[in-house]
Amino acid sequence: MGFLKSCLDALLQVLALGPQLNGVGSGAFDDPQLVFNGKHQTGKDIAQKPLEPAFISPSSPPTTILEPENASPGFKCVYPKRWKSCNTPGSRDCWLSDTESVDELGAYSQIDITTDYENVEATPRGITREYWLEVNGDVTVTADGFPKTSGKVFNHTFPGPLIEACWGDELVIHVKNNYAANGTAIHWHGIRQLHTMQMDGVNGVTQCPIAFGDTFTYKFRALQYGHTWYHSHYSLQYADGLAGPLVIHGPSSSNWDIDLGPVLIQDYVHNSAFVRYDVEIAGRIAYADSIVVNGAGHDPATGTGSYFTTTFTKGKKHVLRLVNGSAGTQYVFSIDGHNFTVIETDLVPIQPYTATSLNIGIGQRYMIVVEADQEPGDYWMRTHPATGCNAFTPTLPCKGTFNATCEPFNVTTGIIRYDASSTALPTSEPWPYSRTCADEPYESLKPIVPWVIDHHPINEISENRFAAVHQTVNSSAATGGYAHWELTPDFLWLDFGNPTILNLDNATYERNSNFHIVADDFREGYVFMILEASAKTSLPLPNGTLALAVTHPLHWHGMDVVVLSQQNTTFDPVTSYQTFNFVNPPRRDVVLLPAGGYVAIAFKPDNPGAWLMHCHIAWHASAGLGLQVLERQDEVLRSLGGSKALAETKRVCRNWNRYNGVHPVDQDDSGI
Repeated sequence: MGFLKSCLDALLQVLALGPQLNGVGSGAFDDPQLVFNGKHQTGKDIAQKPLEPAFISPSSPPTTILEPENASPGFKCVYPKRWKSCNTPGSRDCWLSDTESVDELGAYSQIDITTDYENVEATPRGITREYWLEVNGDVTVTADGFPKTSGKVFNHTFPGPLIEACWGDELVIHVKNNYAANGTAIHWHGIRQLHTMQMDGVNGVTQCPIAFGDTFTYKFRALQYGHTWYHSHYSLQYADGLAGPLVIHGPSSSNWDIDLGPVLIQDYVHNSAFVRYDVEIAGRIAYADSIVVNGAGHDPATGTGSYFTTTFTKGKKHVLRLVNGSAGTQYVFSIDGHNFTVIETDLVPIQPYTATSLNIGIGQRYMIVVEADQEPGDYWMRTHPATGCNAFTPTLPCKGTFNATCEPFNVTTGIIRYDASSTALPTSEPWPYSRTCADEPYESLKPIVPWVIDHHPINEISENRFAAVHQTVNSSAATGGYAHWELTPDFLWLDFGNPTILNLDNATYERNSNFHIVADDFREGYVFMILEASAKTSLPLPNGTLALAVTHPLHWHGMDVVVLSQQNTTFDPVTSYQTFNFVNPPRRDVVLLPAGGYVAIAFKPDNPGAWLMHCHIAWHASAGLGLQVLERQDEVLRSLGGSKALAETKRVCRNWNRYNGVHPVDQDDSGI
């Protein structure tokens, strides 16, 4: 695709974070028991402990300055002695204050909500935190009361255990694959991975799958703050349960008293997602069976299961960290009788705004503050599937027709109690809210740290257009033999054993290859893309493909993107440019592409690497709806710290290819 060149924009100059593995994971794939720090780790229970912080000298011991609300027992934020905490219930926008004078290196007197978190030099230096995760497969999960025997989970728990850090910490996470039927790769959703592309966790792009019995150690720095989630990026594993919350403690753009932690909302299928995918490739909608919140839900057929429950304290302000971790459902979130303040979206702090309901697309995250200002009692939390952005079992009452006279079976999926001892079901009434499948209002999403985007001639912007379409003919047997979703003119189909990261010297990438590589060699300014989901498009569509008007939540790896325009109308290369907003537009990593409309986005080309962009409807991603942005190809290896940074990547690939040679794994989807 032809990218646009703009005015000079100073690029960030940072040191690469090369992996320091200390011998971890050096064993062969057939040696499943590894030793970490002299101890055998089973992976059944998550472990976390601070390691010796390399940035602090013995003469300057660390000082514990922060104990975040509702963090794990014993969890503390640790920074060098010169800093002190300025984060209190009345000053959540502040994080650290400097107690010493500015030195010759230009130390910052205060780190707060206005600090540019993309400026690495301004990011606080925390400590190293180490975690162990084990992938377990074909386990029985009863999240909604139904015994799902094909569950895939971390550390024998669903959802996976909470991973938490503080702004500026380094995370070291050892992932062992204890599931013989699949490989695996774990993605840290929304983490920018600045100069650590090899840690992004996408098999076929940044690594090979981790073979059965093998371990890969992910190591990256938490340069952002807020909350997100981690999940498998191997085919459809996350739809079967391989997902968990990730919290990075930092400042907030509004004050609050109590942090109630992550709320992971997911649709849930009773059989294997790999089996349910057969519905998608047969040309029908892959349906879900129920909704679960933090692993609790109800089987609509039997009524068994449980509700997610949390407790409010009268008069206090509570933080909820909402995550949509679904395979195919967008939600309209609300709490009966309570409005709330939205303060963050997709790891981007925003100007606070008040709402009574919230649209959460697949992969999106929102932090909200809810004041317990109602009469003490019990109140429903609702996760209403958005009209046109969900699919549930068609034999259920209403058959997916969610309207005022026919409520879906599990809109009420959580309970807010003012008295923790209460066991009553709420009788509260819902707010009136729209069920339209849409992003939050464009004008509401104003980042605290602003970006001003360069203007470009309209004829150049119109060259960078992609359309989400569905084929009307089947592909060859080598790529599944079914009709794929694609971002024209091709669909994504990755080679597990030959990832992009090991092909950085490849000079023959073309748009019609199944790698679906889009080259980006710009060093400055912003890169623009127009993405369409219209039934009418001027783009040439190969093989008789047809553009369908379907809404798609598009997720970018390795970067935040600004949303210049998001419209329900067909893109016009002459008039649509007039709708673009170049002054502090919404910034996030998951953007809803409206059915029949378009989005115009821009991003900084300042993170060399191969970055996946894909629809986060799991069924569509598996069917090929994605591409790779290969950013500054000739600089990628240097940005990672040189060839030594890929030693573990190569070892994992060798083990995967050996294992796959003995125990062939059938690939029936794109791989992501």
